[in-house]
Amino acid sequence: MYASMLRHAPALCCFPIESKSRELDSRVYLGLRFVREGCPVLVGSKGGVHKHMHALGPRPLYFAKGLNHQSVSMLQEIHSQGGAVVNLDEENYSAVGHDTMDYMVQGRNTEALLRYIELTFTWSRVVRRKILQYAPEWYDPHDVVVTGNARFDLRRPAFKALYCTGLPERLGVQPGYVLINTAFGAGNHVLGVEHFLKKARFNYRQLYHEPYFLAKHAYQKRLLQAFIHAARRLAQDLPETHVVIRPHPSESPEPYAPLHGNPENLHVVRRGLAQEWIAQAAVLIHHDCTTGLEALFHELPTITYCPELQMNQVKDSCVLSAHMVRSEDELAATVQRVLDGERLTPDAQRLGHLRESVDNLDYSAGERIVDTVMQRLDTLFARARDAWERSPRIDAPVPNPDQDETEEVRKRYEQYRRNKFAGLSLQEVQDLVNGLGAADPDLPRVRVADLGNEGFLLTADAATEKRP
Repeated sequence: MYASMLRHAPALCCFPIESKSRELDSRVYLGLRFVREGCPVLVGSKGGVHKHMHALGPRPLYFAKGLNHQSVSMLQEIHSQGGAVVNLDEENYSAVGHDTMDYMVQGRNTEALLRYIELTFTWSRVVRRKILQYAPEWYDPHDVVVTGNARFDLRRPAFKALYCTGLPERLGVQPGYVLINTAFGAGNHVLGVEHFLKKARFNYRQLYHEPYFLAKHAYQKRLLQAFIHAARRLAQDLPETHVVIRPHPSESPEPYAPLHGNPENLHVVRRGLAQEWIAQAAVLIHHDCTTGLEALFHELPTITYCPELQMNQVKDSCVLSAHMVRSEDELAATVQRVLDGERLTPDAQRLGHLRESVDNLDYSAGERIVDTVMQRLDTLFARARDAWERSPRIDAPVPNPDQDETEEVRKRYEQYRRNKFAGLSLQEVQDLVNGLGAADPDLPRVRVADLGNEGFLLTADAATEKRP
């Protein structure tokens, strides 16, 4: 039914979502902007998008969030079906300490991958320079465009009401809470340290340097204990204020389990979008999490807690953009000052680090991404055809290292996937579309169709393409 309807569309824009709390809102927002340009949009889980994209239209345009050498056969399959690939810099290499930045850029932009990526959008000029530094000689610098990330477009004040959903209250948390976001996947991975190292060997191959990753594991393990201790202290010192810990989806819940409700005003939560929790917090505490950058866009007082600091192990711009404290006593005192009304407004130096990391401080990434794609659309598909014609075969998929794991590890891996994407319903997508439209009347009215397998089709409402 839909294939005939979409046959003459300029492209079918496909947005697979891996981490729901991080990506869902910005992908739907980008999708609405593409619908306004006449392009239907397929959004949903990676499995749902992959299941439906080739059946819906002759020109699927696949927006990847980040790739590695496992992705080559998938990209070849997209090209073989007449599709093209755009890479969104979701992992934000520019906010990564220099050692890790080189690992990430080289591992996610290999020559084999670049042959099947028609266009890359990056958060910053720092990233663009790094990609081109390691790119092969034949690679065209014109194919790497600096736009920032559309996640930050949604931090405009007009969108704040979108995230005031009442989720904290439904979970027994009073607004005005102290929010602690952790990102200690290397030190507390849900799959365990052995599997963390195995995945690192698999992903980085010849770039893998075990002493570096072992040091990263030990560093984050120490930080985890420091954050747990600090959370308990804050909850005890502030009995009238709720303290909320949000572990990263890659983290094991086990170290956090004894904290929930102990004391009564201490909560450990995993539900909801990151921005639903940022929107109603009084202050955010983190070490080097990218939600720290998002909180700054929200003008939320943001504290980088660094009981120790190894700059080659952290996302440096995340650390340096916020107000840094180095001890638990200093943390407690700073939180109290914020609750008393201090804003922790970033100074010029911290704003400089933020600008270095995120190019769209003017909230313009979505507009720039859509304009660039639409201007180059025919060229993107022509180059994709050329790339496939030069090598018309699909390589065998790279074996996943999880295939040979024990039943226990497979269960943990399934839990990891659920942590990142716990399902998506038609109502959730429709509510998000409506909320975005209410905040930005320039976005089009759309119809949302549930295709099954957590795949959803967004098309223009023929009755009224734009909101009044």
